[in-house]
Amino acid sequence: MHQSNQLPIKELNELLADCDQYQQHNTDIPILDIVAHTEANYVSELLLNIKLKSPKLTREFVKKLHSGEVSWKKIDGSDRYIAQSFDFNLLEELGIIYFEQDWLRVNAIFISRHDKDIHESVKPLLSFSRSLQSIVCSSDDFQPIKHGIDKDVYSTIVPNNYQFKKCTLNIVEKYDYYLIEISSEDRDLKNLISKYYWKKIINSTNRSELLDRHNSIKVSFIDLVSPPSISTLSIEERKIYSEICIDIINSSELLKYCFGKFQNILRSHRDLDAYIIATTTHININLGTETDTSNTTTHTPLTIDEVRDSYKLNIKNKYRNNIELVNLGNQLNHLMFFNDDITSALLFVVKHDLFFDYQKVISREFTEFLLDESQENETLRHYLINVIPNYLEDNTYNLYLLSRANDFEVGTLNLIQKIKRKYNSNEVSFTEVKSNISKILADIIIKVSMNNNKENELSSLIISFAKDYAGYNRDSNQLEKVLVENIVNKLSPEEFTKLSTVLIQNLKCINVSGFWPYYTIYLLFLFADISASRHGKKLEEISSILGKEIYLEYEKYFNFSMNHDSHCLNASNFYDSLNWEVCNNESLIDSFINLKPSIKELVNGFSFEDNKNSIYYMQSIRSYVQVLINLHSLSNSNKNKIQRVLLDIVRNVGFKSEDVTFPLFESHFSDEKYDLWSKFTKILNDFNEAAFDEILLCISEYAPLDAMMSLYSNASKQERRYKVEEKVEYRNNWELDKNSLPAIEKSFLLALEENKLDIANVALNAANDFIENHPLRQAKRFKETIEQWSVFDYKYKILSIFYSSDLCENKTKRINEVSQPDLAQEHLYQHKINDWQKEVDLFRRYIIGLIKLNHEPEKSKKYLNAYIKNINLLCFLILYSLQNFGN
Repeated sequence: MHQSNQLPIKELNELLADCDQYQQHNTDIPILDIVAHTEANYVSELLLNIKLKSPKLTREFVKKLHSGEVSWKKIDGSDRYIAQSFDFNLLEELGIIYFEQDWLRVNAIFISRHDKDIHESVKPLLSFSRSLQSIVCSSDDFQPIKHGIDKDVYSTIVPNNYQFKKCTLNIVEKYDYYLIEISSEDRDLKNLISKYYWKKIINSTNRSELLDRHNSIKVSFIDLVSPPSISTLSIEERKIYSEICIDIINSSELLKYCFGKFQNILRSHRDLDAYIIATTTHININLGTETDTSNTTTHTPLTIDEVRDSYKLNIKNKYRNNIELVNLGNQLNHLMFFNDDITSALLFVVKHDLFFDYQKVISREFTEFLLDESQENETLRHYLINVIPNYLEDNTYNLYLLSRANDFEVGTLNLIQKIKRKYNSNEVSFTEVKSNISKILADIIIKVSMNNNKENELSSLIISFAKDYAGYNRDSNQLEKVLVENIVNKLSPEEFTKLSTVLIQNLKCINVSGFWPYYTIYLLFLFADISASRHGKKLEEISSILGKEIYLEYEKYFNFSMNHDSHCLNASNFYDSLNWEVCNNESLIDSFINLKPSIKELVNGFSFEDNKNSIYYMQSIRSYVQVLINLHSLSNSNKNKIQRVLLDIVRNVGFKSEDVTFPLFESHFSDEKYDLWSKFTKILNDFNEAAFDEILLCISEYAPLDAMMSLYSNASKQERRYKVEEKVEYRNNWELDKNSLPAIEKSFLLALEENKLDIANVALNAANDFIENHPLRQAKRFKETIEQWSVFDYKYKILSIFYSSDLCENKTKRINEVSQPDLAQEHLYQHKINDWQKEVDLFRRYIIGLIKLNHEPEKSKKYLNAYIKNINLLCFLILYSLQNFGN
């Protein structure tokens, strides 16, 4: 039970606890209902004395039902045999039934009753299982499981001629005993009966016999003998009941199952149909004025051998660490066991056993014992880690897990969810609290893990967190991100070295798949960054190792993505968010440069005829180009080498040509959220004039209009702008890609910003062609696009007048005569139409204000300032250039 008293557990609990956790419970004394107490006492005594009058559904008896040696009575008293021919062991192997305290539990939920969907070899098993379920549930004309009490015993408990008022007793006289059925809809009365019942068992000298009888009583009277509440028991009674709970746990057959067999029980509970019938759904999509879909579902019966094989798939008999077990637990359905004896027993033990002792959570005896035992019992561990925390309201158990070297990851994961639920707002005060919690939590995690040589487990926890947020803009995972950064920043140099070494090995064990796991290279960059910034030369060696691992990790996925039909790599904002300074080593940078394929390999890779993987090949090169651009800015990089590689790539495969099917800057098959060409044109300012001229010469005949306009816009020297402008004006065959509206829109807006109205008109005509010929132009959702371009068309007309040679008065008059776009009154997203109407009105007013600026500056200034708060960024960019023009 030893835990470090230096752990700030108490402070963490105070930050996490709900407001009322420390408040006294309601001490109002309830009104005493004499009748309810009297009847609860009578019923509890009856329950303690009734005996089973039906056959006990033990494993041996169920086997006899299966073989036909015995039968079960029907309601009319006749015998009904349910024997079927199949291997009895299949029932338990597939988790359809199991036995607890030698009582049958029918676990599976049977949904399908269509024999045509079930294979002949499976029907006997299903028929017998349904019959067992009907017996347990007293359905399908089967007699219920019966309990009776001796007449003499009954008369000593219930006064003669007593009439129950709070509950219903059905009594049938049989020879020397009564058959008894007890029911009630009053929840308070049920709880009261349970309280009397358990107090009598706990305080009885004949406790063992009563507990044995309890296993048969609960089959029919589960609501009346549910586990007692801690608040109803005295301290001594709690101790005794805790021992009863431990006996339930130790004697449980379910907890003795191997974890694979236990998972089959969970599968059969909800998904039995999915394992006996293969379901295939075909989705047919018809494109018309509205998207129309239809589904066709086919059911294929599976043989009993196929059923067995399907149950064996994806079974995990062992897990490598707690994180893996938690992830597995998230996929398993454990809600079925909420009311069972095991869950109830474990919950009671944990609630009663744990308590705060100043700065630490203490286990009196049982919780520590069970967690230690679960190291060798995966099924018990699943309950303790994945099930029990879901039903505990306070943080005591999770804080206890956090303080244990073998379980701190589980406590951390659970507490993170509690923090998110409690502080789910972005208010400044909440942000500060979450920041404090993160720092305290980081301190505890480091002390518990690193002081107990659990760096491997800490590495798994960090990887688990990073997997959910690295490469994604998810506000919901910011807490994990801050926690990981706090942990890594707070490590001593020795701890940092140990954890880094383990982390590198764990990342190497992650198999390459068809998707790029951002978190692997993110963690390597994070550790390399902190190693250099916090520890400097102290950790020069580990910093060098981390840098090499960054290259090896990228090389691994780059080579895989180039040669497989996968979506491993692509350019994205993620790469730009990394601190490439950690790779500022000439040898390391040269390693990246040397990844470049030869020109022949490059051209063949981009040709669909030579490479069916050309789309993914192109995306891999996009990622590689972005990496080179980031490396180019480093002080130790060979800029000439990088520039030559980039020139080779852009010149040969940058844009569509006869040899290049899917070019590097093709928006259809690249990540449209990341503009790699714009990124490249900005770094092109560092290239010498000869290199710029070479690029311009190579692309001027192939690059689309939006690419040329982006090159023009990002050129830092006016001479280069003139060169691009000359190429644009010289080329008059601007056939825009009419299948890419985003590219057309980009061309249009860039042209407007740079006052190239003739080019803007080309883009506008291309957009109109796109809209007119689109098959879904009548669809409601597509109308938003139509209206957006009607707004663009309006702006173009206004600017054409603005830049004309007319007098100011005529310009204003002509602008007011331009018809505003006809925007629909009903819209899928109403705020869109409101924004567009406002944008049209603001744009017209500001252009008029600019026209008047030279003649009536003071009046015009007031006119413009009246709306300055409402102007959006797009208008501001355009109008800023217009204002300069006006001045």
